[in-house]
Amino acid sequence: MFTHSIGVLYKSQEGTIANTTESFSGAAEEGVDVSVPAATTDQAEAINITIAKLQSLCLFSALALTVKTYAASVLKQTITLTAGKQLVWDVNSTFANPFTNDFDTLKLTNADPTKATTFKARFLLSD
Repeated sequence: MFTHSIGVLYKSQEGTIANTTESFSGAAEEGVDVSVPAATTDQAEAINITIAKLQSLCLFSALALTVKTYAASVLKQTITLTAGKQLVWDVNSTFANPFTNDFDTLKLTNADPTKATTFKARFLLSD
């Protein structure tokens, strides 16, 4: 069994309004931790994700990055990550899962002409 946690802290001038953490369990997890060199287009990373099994996910890059998902070499989705902002989702989210199709490959594009970045992704899956 694997457990992933997502926390939210909200503050105003008056102090902390909410500081919550929610944990999710799954039978499997998949992840990617790679360096993406400057001026790289479509760096391929193999990872098999079945959307119906997703419990939670997190994607992060220090620099802006384009993430494309593919199934059997067919483009399924394109997601743009904002520099330094994580993309998170879980089964209790009030917003839709950003991934709508199963995929077996991520392709990463770093448009920065001079700086490499590190891309991290975690996917928690049920059985």
